[in-house]
Amino acid sequence: MNLPHSQRFKFENIIPGGIIPSLESEPELHTFLEPCVDELHRLSASLSPVPLKIVAALLCVAADIPATCKLCGFVGHSANRACSKCFKIFAGGVRETKDFSGFQQCSSWPKRDGVSHKRNCERLKAANSQSEYGRLSSLYGVHYSALCKHEYFVCVLFHIIDPMHNLLLGTAHNVFSKVQLKDLSKEIDDLNTATFFGRIPRKIGTNYGNYIAEDWKNWTITFSMYALYGILLKNKQQLLRSLSMF
Repeated sequence: MNLPHSQRFKFENIIPGGIIPSLESEPELHTFLEPCVDELHRLSASLSPVPLKIVAALLCVAADIPATCKLCGFVGHSANRACSKCFKIFAGGVRETKDFSGFQQCSSWPKRDGVSHKRNCERLKAANSQSEYGRLSSLYGVHYSALCKHEYFVCVLFHIIDPMHNLLLGTAHNVFSKVQLKDLSKEIDDLNTATFFGRIPRKIGTNYGNYIAEDWKNWTITFSMYALYGILLKNKQQLLRSLSMF
């Protein structure tokens, strides 16, 4: 929509999209997804009387964590096998805080792979009851996804890591304690920045619970390296520096 009106609706500038409505009683996602997958399979056969060569491929899933899990067949972020890249079991019940620690040893965690993911999704599809489906889902950390019907599409590899929920709304506000927030507010209030930085996250000591992803982005990239100097330990400073560079 940033293009001039004369260019906006030309064939080469149009990105077709589909919206799945939010319903009070939401159908299973594959109700919408399987027709899309079937159409991708049929793209090699042109319906036009003019000979056409069509080359099409589904490259990746780019969405937030909940949507990615639904589309690619992974369990949610609160499950024990919450990671879409490995089979690590993260301890913690429904009313307990999940233990996501131990990333220093993440290289030793068992990795997910496309072959086993498709096989486990098919096992869930063949489940004889809802209870059997739930048991297998918890065991393998998957849900059935119609994307597994694609021979070339590998759900484990072809999805992005959600930076908004994973980094900005996750890591960014968990690297410091509530006691430190009061001092941070004073540091930020004394800092003058250019207006093009966007929304400035003020009152971090009392108002950070209302921060949106943009606030955490500005905090991480613009304010944190200044405000947290001398407050965080060196290893956490390095973590935040790496996050800012990302």
